[in-house]
Amino acid sequence: NLILNGSMQISQRGDYTSTPVALTTNTYYIDRYRPYLATMSASLLHTSPTINGISKRAMKITATNTASGEVAIQHIVEQLNVSIGQTYTLSVKAKSNSANVRLRVFTGVDWVTSNTHTGGGGWETLTLTYTNSHTNNSQVQVFTNSQVIGDYFEFTELQMEAGSVATDFEHQSYGEILSLCQRYCYVASNQAGTPFVGGAASSGTAAYLTYTLPVTPRGVPSLSFSGTLIISDQYLTDHAAVAPTVITTPTGSHVNGRVRLGGFAGLITGRFYGGAPNLSGTTTFDMEL
Repeated sequence: NLILNGSMQISQRGDYTSTPVALTTNTYYIDRYRPYLATMSASLLHTSPTINGISKRAMKITATNTASGEVAIQHIVEQLNVSIGQTYTLSVKAKSNSANVRLRVFTGVDWVTSNTHTGGGGWETLTLTYTNSHTNNSQVQVFTNSQVIGDYFEFTELQMEAGSVATDFEHQSYGEILSLCQRYCYVASNQAGTPFVGGAASSGTAAYLTYTLPVTPRGVPSLSFSGTLIISDQYLTDHAAVAPTVITTPTGSHVNGRVRLGGFAGLITGRFYGGAPNLSGTTTFDMEL
C-alpha cells in the first residue's frame, strides 16, 4: 500500500477524538492528510467505528455550511514511490449520508473519479483504477463537491496499489506506521524529554542546539513549538523559552542536525547547555510535502 496511515491510526499533531476541529486548507491534522476547501467549510473528528464487528480508526468530515464547491481530504504520495505508465488501483471504506462522495486522483493529464457513495449511511467500498502519467507527486483525494449543513463522510483503510484489482487492505503495526509517518513529521513531547541533545549559548538569549530525529527526514525540517522549552546548565540552572524563536534553521535533511533558538534569558555565551524535560509543550519537526 503506497498510502501511509491509510488506517488513520497516527495523529501526532493533536487529539481530535472528542471535539470536532474546523478545517483550514493545506493544514495537516491526522498524519499525512490535509484538506482543500473551496467555498465549502467542514470540521474533522478522529473516530473509532466498528465495521463488520471489528474496531477501526477513521476520519469523519462534517459540513458546516451549505454550498457547492469542494471539500477534499488529500494524501500526497511521493513521486519516487510511483512509476510512470503503471496502472494503480485506489480503494477506501467510506460511510456517508451524501451521494456526492467519491475518490479522485490526478493522473498527470486530468482528474479522474471513482463511483460515488450511495448516500445511504452505510459502509461501502469505493474503487478507482487509472494509469499514471504524472511526473510529480500523486494527489489522492476523498472529496465531495456539494453539501448542506450536517452532511458527512467518514472513511478509513485508504489504499493505493499497483495493478487493476483492489485487494484486501494491508494492515501494519502501529509502530511501523508511526515510523513511516515520522519521515514527514515528528512531534516530540517536551514532557518526555526534549529532542535537543545540547549545545552552546551564542548570546545571553540564544543557543545553538543539536537534535536527533527517530528516522531520516524527507527534507530539511522546519520547527515549531508549543508550551515551554527548557535547557539546563548541567542541571544546575534551568533556562526557559516560551515558544522559542528559530534564528538559524537546519541546513540538511539528516537524522542529526543543529538549529539556533532564541527566547531564553541569562545564558552565558560559550557555555554548554543540555535539553531538560518539561511538563508541557511539544517540538514539531515538519518535513511534509
